[in-house]
Amino acid sequence: MYLNMAVRTVQRYECEHELPIRRLGGAKGAVIAIRVDLDEWLAARPKRRLMSPTKQSSPSADSRWAALQIGTLRMHELRKEMSRRRAEMIAAIHALH
Repeated sequence: MYLNMAVRTVQRYECEHELPIRRLGGAKGAVIAIRVDLDEWLAARPKRRLMSPTKQSSPSADSRWAALQIGTLRMHELRKEMSRRRAEMIAAIHALH
């Protein structure tokens, strides 16, 4: 469980503290919660939080954005390298003929 708490506690926080969950099929239906919604709900709590997520929380949006930018730059470098090597291979094939 992401919040690392008992089912009854989650039910109580749903009623008393507006825990952001969704129920499928009415009041007794399956419960769905989105991690981002839970994180925002936790961040909006006063300093003395009701609870905190497990120690293995998801990376921040900034770190994911930085990783995406680094990955994109690396992809462009690899594409240039692939084009260069393809041209070398074509030249080598022509030299063999």
